[in-house]
Amino acid sequence: MQPITTKNEFPPLDLPYEELKSYVLQAIRFQSSSFQFSSLNYNLCETIYKDGAGFEKSDYVKYEKKLAPADENRVREIIWDLIIQRVLTIGSYQGPNWPHISLTQYGAKVLNSSEPVPHDPAEYIKRVLREIPEIDPVILIYLTESISTYNINQLLSAAITLGCASEKALLLLIDAYADSFKDEKDKLRLIQKVNNRMIKRQFEEFQKEFNRTSGGLPPELTDNYQNIFLGVFEMFRNQRNSAGHPTNHTVYKEMLFANLQVFITYCKFIYQLINYFKSNSHD
Repeated sequence: MQPITTKNEFPPLDLPYEELKSYVLQAIRFQSSSFQFSSLNYNLCETIYKDGAGFEKSDYVKYEKKLAPADENRVREIIWDLIIQRVLTIGSYQGPNWPHISLTQYGAKVLNSSEPVPHDPAEYIKRVLREIPEIDPVILIYLTESISTYNINQLLSAAITLGCASEKALLLLIDAYADSFKDEKDKLRLIQKVNNRMIKRQFEEFQKEFNRTSGGLPPELTDNYQNIFLGVFEMFRNQRNSAGHPTNHTVYKEMLFANLQVFITYCKFIYQLINYFKSNSHD
């Protein structure tokens, strides 16, 4: 067996920003609530090396836990972005200045979450595509925009675009439900009721029709319709309306964080309904 060769630093990492940020967040989870930049880099190297990301991994090559200078600068940029996002702050009990870093109270909540977090856009979108592979590209565009604006603390914009993603999902559900009528006349009747109407009116007309025919649905769809769909849709719609009008409405970051987390479950359920109506017709 060839001897292990030790190199001074990792080769330059061929990783896009969002993917490198995802690794940084993973590495922070191995830290205590306060740490130094050097120890974060050590854990980051461990994480990347074990995953074999960004370079050709060999059993006979072992890199010291040190990033190339250009990648170390990229990590500093990510740390700064996480400070702006209120996940991290400068200073710790060891010292008030850089290179000492601490998790904020909000940051601890983010990193302890078992659900996907918007601060890790790459993993968040991967989770969406894994759980809803057929998701409409328009939903994905607005959802991605919501995550981006959330992460730069443009919370009104984030609430509006999340509401747009929710609205598009509802419109697709209404289309699928209308197409599932056995009688073409019933389909046209519903389309006429919702065509060019405000989303609230479309939602109400869909509700009336759905309540009339929902008795034949599997119990899990009926239960989740009440538990997941109704309240969440209204929450997203109300937030979008409030954020989109000059009413001095405040969008709280913690609330929007929770909304972005629940969106995946909400949208996944809508697609379960869509797929059901594509396979089952009704009167």
